[in-house]
Amino acid sequence: MSKNRGRGWLLFAASVAAGVFLPTPSGAQAVLIRGRVEDALSRTPLVGARVMAIDSSAVYTDSIGQFSIEMETASSYELGIQLFGYAEQQFGLPEEAPSRVSVLLLAPDPVQLEVIEVASEPAVNLLLDRLRARRRGYDGSVIALDKAFLNSRWPIGTAWDVVVARAPVFECDSIEASEQWPFIKSDLCVRGRRTRRFNDPLLGLPGVPVLVCIDQWESWGAASELSTLDVSQIALIEIYARGYGGIRVYTSRYLASSAGSGRNIATPVWIGC
Repeated sequence: MSKNRGRGWLLFAASVAAGVFLPTPSGAQAVLIRGRVEDALSRTPLVGARVMAIDSSAVYTDSIGQFSIEMETASSYELGIQLFGYAEQQFGLPEEAPSRVSVLLLAPDPVQLEVIEVASEPAVNLLLDRLRARRRGYDGSVIALDKAFLNSRWPIGTAWDVVVARAPVFECDSIEASEQWPFIKSDLCVRGRRTRRFNDPLLGLPGVPVLVCIDQWESWGAASELSTLDVSQIALIEIYARGYGGIRVYTSRYLASSAGSGRNIATPVWIGC
């Protein structure tokens, strides 16, 4: 992994020196696409990933996996991602991509994986017991939707479909929300009686922001990220205090990886993701 990161840094430095970003053809209208590239298993940001637009322009992700790239409005908002040690992938972004932060998950190349961790059933049960203990210790209501429930109620759909059905969340004005609550980046808010108490009437915001954690990583632009996460990949969704206390989504692969490594992910809710 250190070798891959080292090469990623070299690619990133070379891209800055060479100016790999190609300008948009004269006269063409362009929009800015922002996003973040992460490892699909560990959810860690990937440095030096090459992000390519359909018009052959390219940029490299920075030290926290983020990128910005211009694309023509006439294009279909398709991006290709390349990074040594990972399978090259193509991503088709929705029409609203210019107004969101897109999170792109890059899968490791199976050929280059030296070890495949298999979590034992006792280890998985121990991890789930710790998560249940955290929910019992929370001072408020908690909705926990496990894989069996999700499979029976949402045989098809996305994490976003589940969240909006079980919590009063909505996409709020990200600019206004970030000015008042700069520490929460999900672009999601909740309404309710508590809104008036926490809201600044001078700003006129319709709600308060919601912290959204996906595999213990804070989601930026949560609606977009949750919309790309299929229910079949989810092992557990926790909704604390109807969303006021935060929303946590765990994928099956992440839980299995955590159980196999013995990592305790049942950290107190109040400390964040």
